[in-house]
Parts: sequence; structure tokens; C-alpha cells
Amino acid sequence: MTKPTIHYAFPHQVNKDLTAIVDNVNSCIDTYTFIPLPVRAALKAASFGKLVAFIYPHAAPELLLPCGRLVLWIFIFDDLYGPLPVSDLIQVHGKLTAILNGDLTYANEHIMLQHFALSHQELSPYITPLWLERYIADWQYFFEGMILDKQYSYQSTIIYPSIEEYMILREKVGGIYPFITLSEIIAGFILPPEIFRHPAIQQARLTVSKLVTWTNDLFSVNKERENNEAMNLVAVIQNEHGCSWEEAYNTAISMHNQVLAAYITLRASWPNFGDFHARVETYISLLEYMISGNLAWYADNPRYQ
Repeated sequence: MTKPTIHYAFPHQVNKDLTAIVDNVNSCIDTYTFIPLPVRAALKAASFGKLVAFIYPHAAPELLLPCGRLVLWIFIFDDLYGPLPVSDLIQVHGKLTAILNGDLTYANEHIMLQHFALSHQELSPYITPLWLERYIADWQYFFEGMILDKQYSYQSTIIYPSIEEYMILREKVGGIYPFITLSEIIAGFILPPEIFRHPAIQQARLTVSKLVTWTNDLFSVNKERENNEAMNLVAVIQNEHGCSWEEAYNTAISMHNQVLAAYITLRASWPNFGDFHARVETYISLLEYMISGNLAWYADNPRYQ
């Protein structure tokens, strides 16, 4: 299938500590000793450290490490735990939530739990109660999406959701919101509740979630078909409309561009946030770097060839 033709007007930057974070993430990969060596080599080739440097170009070195640990973690976690029975998912989700709440009882049970706990400890100097409440809610949203996805994906016969169902489920199972919320720490600005709840901020967060996950769908459609995964925009469109893959692909591109156009319109009439306006602008610029950096990473990535 032809590669997506997606373009953003947002600037793309690379963190100055690119080499260090690539090395750190590759070292982290080697600690996942249950993963066969050839698969670990493929993970290194995908360069998740580069993804971190692309989506967080302004993160300080002390924040790059936990961010890199988490970015790698969620890709491995999704591949490892996604196919498991619901009962297993519920159990591990409970342990991860306990870690987020400060309970380290399970922190040494499995390397997946160890890295999740370690990243949380590394972030602890920057965490506030308000931020933590949002962060936990983001992870629970993702965990809920994994459970709901079980009725569609990883079946002997794939059952595709409707486009309407997909819109709700993909936002959850995409797991983007914890990484959006990390941008508050990187910006050094925990959004006050009244700003966080503002419709413009919520639409900006939703835009990042949609554009990042839909970019993944466009680049990974062949890979996900092979893995019997149903939560892919192109596949869902093709199934519901009964059209060709090329037509479904073009429709997905069009939907992506409509979301992008709506966001550009929003930014053209962006509200004034008073005394916080400059800091909100910094935060929003970090979200836009996430969008452009994510696309830059997918381009020519061997994981999605």
C-alpha cells in the first residue's frame, strides 16, 4: 500500500540529546530479556529513542529518560498484553494502577511492572496531586480501551467495529493521553483546572490523540491486518463501506485532514487565557511538536515497511 501523504504546517524539531536518548532506550530494550534477541534487534531498528526526541524536542535530559522508558514500554505492553484474556488484562491493570497510586508491592514482579514503576519514580520530583489525578485517569482510559478492544481484535475471525464505535474505542486504546499529559511537566506548567477544562484545550488534546493514532493506522495497516487487529481506521472504513482498500485509505486521509483543518481553524480564533496565555501557548506548541514529530518518526521506519 502507498505510504500516506500527510503534511503538517507545524514545525518539526529534534531534541539536542537525541544520541543519548537513543542509547538509553536501546539499553532499556536489552533489559526485556524475555523478548527474543531478533525481536529486540527489530525494536532497536525502529529507534523508539528517536521517537522520544522527535515528540519531546524541548524535554530536559532528566525528563527524556522516563519519557523514553514509557514510550518503549507502551509499544511492548500493547504487543505483549493486547492478545491476553480479559481476566489477565484486568489483573495487570490493577497492578499498574496501584503503582501509579504509590503502591510498589508489584514493582518487582515482572520487568514490565519494574519499568513502569521506575518511570513513575523518575517523574516523582515533578508530580503534583492535580497532575497525578489526570495522569492516572489517562492510563485508566487506556486500560478500559484495551478491555473493550477484546471484543474485536485478536479473534480467529476479526470482528470490525462500526466507524462510530471505532471513534470512541480508538481514542481510548490509542494510549496517547498519558503522553499528552506529560507535556505539562515538560512545559513546567501544570494546567489549572479552569484552563484544562476549557473547550479549546480539550479539542487540542483530542486533536493530538486523533492525528497521532490515525497516522499510526495509516502506516501500520498491513502490519495490523497480519496480527488480526481490528482497531485500524482504514480497515474499519473498508469493512463498513465495502469499498476497496485504496478507497478506504483515501477516505481515512480525508478524515485526518478534516480534523487537522478544524484544529487550524480553532488556532486562528484561539482564546486569550489572560495571565496564563504565554504559558498555554508554550504548552500548545509542545502538543504540535508531538503531532509533527510522530509523523517524522513513522516516515521510512522499518517497523512499518
